[in-house]
Parts: sequence; C-alpha cells; structure tokens
Amino acid sequence: MEFWEAWEFKSIQIIKGQSPVSFENIDWQSKLEKDTVNLKFQVKKELKISRIEIGLSPKTSLGKAVLNGFQSWSECQLVDERVSQKNLRAIAKPLMAKSGDYTFYPYKLKKDFFHSWHYIHFLNENDKITFLGSLSPEKGYTAFEWNKETQTLIINHFCEKKLSKNETLSFSLFCDTDKEAVVISEYFNLFPAKNDFKSIKKFTGWTSWYLHYTNIDEDIISRNLNNFINTNTPIDYFQIDDGWQVSIGDWVCNEKFPNGFKAIVDRAKKHNIKPGLWLAPFIAEKDSFIFREKKDWLLKNKLGKPIKMTYNPLWSGWFYALDFYNEEAREHIAQSLKRVTKEWGFSMLKLDFLYAVGIVPQHNKSRGQVMWEAMCWLREQLKDVEILGCGVPLNVAFGNSDFCRIGPDVSESWDVNWLKIVNHAERLSTKNAIRNSILRFPIDHKAFRNDPDVFILRDKNQHLSKDQQYTLYIINQLFGNLIFTSDDISTYSPSAQNLYQQQFPAKNIQITKADFYDQLLIVHAETQFSKLKIFTNMSAYKQSVDTFENEWLIDENKALIFPEFFTLEAYETKVFTDIDNSKETQLAHSNIHLFTGNGIDSFSEKEGNIHITKNPIASNGTITLISKQSTFKVNGRTIKGSLIFDRERYLFVVNLGNI
Repeated sequence: MEFWEAWEFKSIQIIKGQSPVSFENIDWQSKLEKDTVNLKFQVKKELKISRIEIGLSPKTSLGKAVLNGFQSWSECQLVDERVSQKNLRAIAKPLMAKSGDYTFYPYKLKKDFFHSWHYIHFLNENDKITFLGSLSPEKGYTAFEWNKETQTLIINHFCEKKLSKNETLSFSLFCDTDKEAVVISEYFNLFPAKNDFKSIKKFTGWTSWYLHYTNIDEDIISRNLNNFINTNTPIDYFQIDDGWQVSIGDWVCNEKFPNGFKAIVDRAKKHNIKPGLWLAPFIAEKDSFIFREKKDWLLKNKLGKPIKMTYNPLWSGWFYALDFYNEEAREHIAQSLKRVTKEWGFSMLKLDFLYAVGIVPQHNKSRGQVMWEAMCWLREQLKDVEILGCGVPLNVAFGNSDFCRIGPDVSESWDVNWLKIVNHAERLSTKNAIRNSILRFPIDHKAFRNDPDVFILRDKNQHLSKDQQYTLYIINQLFGNLIFTSDDISTYSPSAQNLYQQQFPAKNIQITKADFYDQLLIVHAETQFSKLKIFTNMSAYKQSVDTFENEWLIDENKALIFPEFFTLEAYETKVFTDIDNSKETQLAHSNIHLFTGNGIDSFSEKEGNIHITKNPIASNGTITLISKQSTFKVNGRTIKGSLIFDRERYLFVVNLGNI
C-alpha cells in the first residue's frame, strides 16, 4: 500500500526547545514515493532545531501497536488494555536514567499514549502489518508517539542541530502495509547500512557472565572450555565476559590471567570453536588510568566536568563516557581492539554499554548522529571480526553488528521487583527478555542476528522454577539466533544434560505465526518434517487452553489431545506436534531433539516402507510415527503400531539406535 493511501498528513512542525518555529523562516518540500516520504528543510537564517515533528492519521483502523524500546535492554511492549508506559521514578534517575531515554524524551504520562523508538508496527487483520521506520539513523533518533484513543501518530525526529543561514536538513521515513516478512525485508533493503547474511544457521555457545559474573579466572575459563571439548559438544562460540581486565577502560589482562589468552584462544580454535571477548569500548570506570590520568578523554557536561553515566556496584562505582571525537581517546580504543583481535586472536567481540557514547549532542551533532558515527567507526575497525552489540540503540546496530542483544540481561529470578517498582525499562528481567525475544523476532536476520541472552538449566545459584527455566529455554530456541548459556554443563543433572543436548543440531525453526492472548503465547512453527504448536503461559496463574475442532496435538509424553482443552501451569510451556489427520503417515514426536523433525536428515515413505536418517549429532532416542496403517517396515525392520482408541490411527515408537 502506498504511503498516501494509508496516511493523512495532519501537521509538520520544526521545534526549537519546546516551541514551534514559524515557517516564515523555513522553506520545505516533500517527496512522496511508493513507500517512503522524504522531507527537506532549508532555513533562511541561523536557527537551532531540536526536532522535526510530523503528525499523521491512518485512513483505516489499525491493529495492536508493537512498541520498540530505545536500546538493547529497553522493554518492548504490545499495546493492549494492560500496557502503560511510565517514566523512571525520580528516586532512581540519578543512578539509572542515562541507560535509557529518560534524560531527553519528554514522557507524556497519559493514558493511551505510547512511544516507540526507531520504528513502530501494527498487527492488522489477515496477518498483515503496518510498519513505519526511520531511514535517517545517521542524522538522529526517531520516536513514534501513538495515541491509541485518537488513533493519531506523531513522529519526532531528534535532529538537535544548529543550522546556518541557507543550510538544509532532511529526513526520510518508510511506511508499508503487507505481510510481515515482506514489509520488514523491504525496509532493511532501503536502510543505509546492511548485513549480507549468507547463512540462516542458528549458533550456540557459552558465556561466563551469568554464573561467574566478574569472578572469573584462568582456571574457570579453561575448565569450562574443556567441558565442551572433552564431550564433543558442538558449540560455535566460547565468550569470556567481564572480569578479565585491569579495569573498565584499561583493556589488558589482570592478575587472574597470568598467562594471558593465547593458549585458551588457540585451544578453542583448534576445536572449531570461535573465541569471543567482552569489552565496553566507550566507557571508563572511576578506578581506571583514564579517569586518573586522562580526564581530557572523558565526555564533559556544560560545566566542564566528566559526565557520570550509571553506578555499577560490580565495578568501582560510577563510570563515565569517553569523548569519541577526542583523537587520543579514539586511538586508545583502536589499539585496544587491535590488541585483543590481532595479537590475542579473538574472533568475536561483545561490545557493551555502547549507548554511552551518544549520551549528549556533541560538536553540533545529535545524539543519534554521534552514535551512528561511532558504530560505523567500530565496524570499520573490526572488518574481519564479528561484533555482538549490547546496550546499543538498535537503529545504529542495524547493519553494523553481526549479532545484537535484543533484550535485557536475564535475571536469576523471573523479574527484579524493586527495579520494576521504579519503572526501570532496562532492568534485569527474565520476563522482559522473553517478551523482547518475541516482539523483536521480525528483525532477526534482516539487520543482524538476534541474541536473546542466555538460558539457565542449572539447579543451583538461581531462583527460576523448572517451568520458568523451560519456557526461557524454548523461547530462546524458537526466537533467538545466538543461543548461549553460562551454566557449568559438567554439573548438570541427567535430565538437564539430556535437555541441553536436545538443542543439537542447532537449526532454525520457521515461525509461521505467533499470537498473544492475555498472557498466553501461541506459536505455530514448522521443521522440515513436522508442524508444531507451542503454548506458553506468561502469567503467575493457571490458564485453561481450548483447542480447535478437528485439531490433533501430541505432546512429549505421546499423549494426544483431541478437540477439548488442557491446562497450563504458571509460566509453563508445552510443545506439541500438530497432526494433519488427513495424511496417511507422519512424524508425531521425537525425543532426539527439542523440536520434532530437527534431529532427522531424511524421512521418506513408500508402499509401507519408511526410511529415516538421523543427524549424527542429534541425541539418541526414539521417534513416534502416526499412521492409518497398522504395520510398517522402518529402515528394513518390521514394526507394529498401537491402535489409538476410536481414531483409526496407529502409533509406532521407533528406537533409532536399534534400526
């Protein structure tokens, strides 16, 4: 649908401070194309502009709005009756405000009024979406303000710039309505930075953070690497997180790594595991040589004092942002990146707290422009190294990161209540991490590969229930692309070890539909040889789930559910195979992989003979077939089925190790 067919322009304003500027001092023009609008402004005299404000009204009714958070950790929301957006409470702002949009976005705090960063989309009927997104990330951040009650949209492009006489300013916007995959692919085809993904492979790995935090040493890292090598567990990445460095800003090994990283890096690479390392290139903590000896490298406020970012109790307290435009500071970052990649040999870098570099406008450049230039510079410095972006506004990570965190840090409990009470949208939260994984899934493989953060299967040093652990694990596997844990896998119970191994081989699942119904998530998905239906209860209460007429579902216990209902416990997830009862024979279940069909390389049936090839790295176990026939030959062996009462179908349980 073309732009002008979908939207009616209500207003265009140039805002200085909080007040509109008279258009007597501005010439402007717009160019409308099929699915983009390009605006160009020229000022007749010197003028300081805060933002461009565009008012739109949809010509047709829109569905529920999906709101994108400001940066990696920021909460995403699906607008329904339960949702509200609240500003960070005043008591928390000195410690936390700079991690989000609280210092520069004017929260409206009105019922039915919401804002989304960088893009917004609406879930319409017929599985179509209406999507709007900025195509000018290099010029500034863009917020989309949606008034649910009046069905109006205000687009604020934060240009934050002083223009000289006759200087021009432009802004481009994308809008389209179509199937989700079509619209979002089209948007990223027009985006100014792109990633060319040759593979849709899913990646697995380990990171040290969520068990050891900063308490890592050479022995812990070596022991965990050996856990994977000695058991031939086929992970792709092994990432060392915070705790290895002298201080934040001093990117050299501390005394806990007396032999450096060469032996660890070489051993990982020898076993086809890519070694990764954590850095926060744009910040320095109080206990660093930068803060002690190079304060001129730090970003200053109007009084000339270093800007305090956030207080981190795991470091030496406050940390500070580096001035990206200070040549010495930038050279220090460049040499640090060169050291860890060229000298030490790390193949992937997790770059964290990136939002800090654009915390204030600088050198007549907006926050968003500073952030964009810094990210493009990082990409240029690390041409041959994979970047995992974290704590980064998503629009500048588009095309500049290979992987990107798309949710907050997972917590060792479902949520962190005191952070929730102060309305911290970037808080540690397993619940928010799961929701973000789902709501940001449409951009996976378009701009970067999504990192949903870790799953936790261990029994100790965590407070998640078994159902919460399983839900986190399944959602990460379904909607994520970089699937990490921090668990010491050598300590797993037999059941946890079996569950962990069932993710291999790591294959993408085709999500055909995902719907939220009042804390109930229903996902329709497909593997090569089966269809799946996954139900997740996100609430703290039991939910009764009705199945559809003529729907046959089979669960991990090989129990069939016919048209009736079943119960989900609090936070529980159930994975079913969705049986097509018109088919003669099909896969009904397997315990060799989390998702039926993914542990199998080939499956064919002809005249009562079935041939199955198991993937060599899939777990050993059984598959279950359902058929109208009572007897089969499976890989040459005759197997008899068990009649399903009153359904004229037979179930066959096949042990793949015996055929």
